[in-house]
Amino acid sequence: PWEGLCLYRVLARECRRTWDLRGLMEAGLSIIVGILVGLAYRDMEKDVRGVLDRLGFFLVVMVAVGVFTIDRVFAFQRKKATALHELQSGVMSAWVFHLSQTLAELPKRLLSSGILAITLLLLVPLHEDANRRVAFFLFVVICGICSALLADACSALTSKAAAIFPGLLIVLLVLGGPFMDPDTDAGVVLQHFSYFRLIFSLLMSNELQGEDYAFDAIIAGVRIEDAVDVSGDEWLVQLNIDNEQGWHLLGLGLWSLLFWGIGVLGLIKSTTARPRFRPGVSV
Repeated sequence: PWEGLCLYRVLARECRRTWDLRGLMEAGLSIIVGILVGLAYRDMEKDVRGVLDRLGFFLVVMVAVGVFTIDRVFAFQRKKATALHELQSGVMSAWVFHLSQTLAELPKRLLSSGILAITLLLLVPLHEDANRRVAFFLFVVICGICSALLADACSALTSKAAAIFPGLLIVLLVLGGPFMDPDTDAGVVLQHFSYFRLIFSLLMSNELQGEDYAFDAIIAGVRIEDAVDVSGDEWLVQLNIDNEQGWHLLGLGLWSLLFWGIGVLGLIKSTTARPRFRPGVSV
């Protein structure tokens, strides 16, 4: 415990030392992206087009949060290279280093995704209920934490994480977004291989549940103004999105533990001494 506490203090001090420039850049980038996305989706209505706009909006939010964590790959590899000698000599255990690294970097992850969520809440006409707006904020922050842990896992496993992580993010976003066909067995199964599916379900159910959306039917080019409204719960059924938020949050917790555990195993693997080949010397 004392080893972990001391290491956390060292890493936290280093994070604070580099926070001035990097922190301002991350915060500024979050605000800029939030403003651009917010201006693009500021006119969402409660109709069919509004439901489709919300599908695209939440997908863009997940993409933005995932992109913000790419820099985590480089930061983790720098810390890993610094602590490589201590890890290989056994002075510091892999799980203590990874836990301390995760806790020391956590404020940056919370601030980056939190600023993005607040900016979007100020610009985008999401649900008016205060509790649901707080839930949107929390879901975006959780998405940032899961993505950061995934970046750490990739960095711990391979030195080529900077090239692998962006492609992995794209694959997970495709699997977890609204692209998979819910009417096919393959589409339903593949969705479970992405934590983004849980985030997307949380965001959509939090926004649509209990609301009514005007169904603007157009028949033979004529708009039917008196068309019956469609409830948000019915939209969730049609989109194959359930509103079991408790189970989704539990699933995200398990994904986070999995990514963290993979990071520890990756550190153990990368710090294990390997015999070097020397010409003319038999092992």
